[in-house]
Amino acid sequence: MSQPWFDSIVDLIVGVSWPLVVAFVVFLFRDVIRRRLEDLKRVEGGGLSADFEARIVRAEDAAESAREERSDAEVAPVVHRESLIEDLLKVHGNSAFLAAFSDLEAILRDAADDANVPLPRLIPLSAVIRELQKREILYSEGADAISQLATIRNDIAHAGAPNLGFDEARRLVEATALMSGIVSGIVRGRRAVRSQSSEN
Repeated sequence: MSQPWFDSIVDLIVGVSWPLVVAFVVFLFRDVIRRRLEDLKRVEGGGLSADFEARIVRAEDAAESAREERSDAEVAPVVHRESLIEDLLKVHGNSAFLAAFSDLEAILRDAADDANVPLPRLIPLSAVIRELQKREILYSEGADAISQLATIRNDIAHAGAPNLGFDEARRLVEATALMSGIVSGIVRGRRAVRSQSSEN
């Protein structure tokens, strides 16, 4: 039941996502990377060896780290359900995709809450996506990918689409999990920027 447009979407998400994730992680941890580079004492060539000066962690730093971890956990109060979704994939592909998509939808709504988007709770997901795109939390490629996943979700949930095959369901679950990770990372990054700007 694999459709060419679906394969193209999945290939686009997979092809574009890893460089974006790497760039985002470097951006997110740029201060940590910068501090570690300041601690660099010696670098060797071929064996790629580096020595860093040890720093004593102050109690304030430890407390700040604990606060950040707590706020990161609050980004999406979605239970980590990978094993459940894996089990569902074996017996019912549609259920596995719907479970993964419900996690993504919760993360998107949390992102809207975090960005102070004034939305009533019972608003269609398409409106949430538009608001997140207006605020540049989602860019057009991510918004388009999520909208296409939402269309597939609606076909399954409301139009009685036939059960997905294992491979197609796995690709959909992976694409949905990837988008969940990207949006969660964006929210954590925005929180880190807000935290830094409030400290200055």
